[in-house]
Amino acid sequence: REARAMVKPLVGWKEIASAIGVSVRTAQTLRITHGLPVANLTARTVFVERAAIAAWLRDVAQRSRAGRATSGA
Repeated sequence: REARAMVKPLVGWKEIASAIGVSVRTAQTLRITHGLPVANLTARTVFVERAAIAAWLRDVAQRSRAGRATSGA
């Protein structure tokens, strides 16, 4: 059961936002500003695979660390 939960995609902005710890509006903004890998399931429903969210979070964290390193902070 646990393994199946890990492969089940996140469907809808509420699930996606909850998974990354932000509000729905922030998740929607992150899609535009930082390339949150969300796809449209229907005209009004979005989804993302959990593995894609995990990879995106790692990439964002890595870019953030790299930005701090080059800015001298």
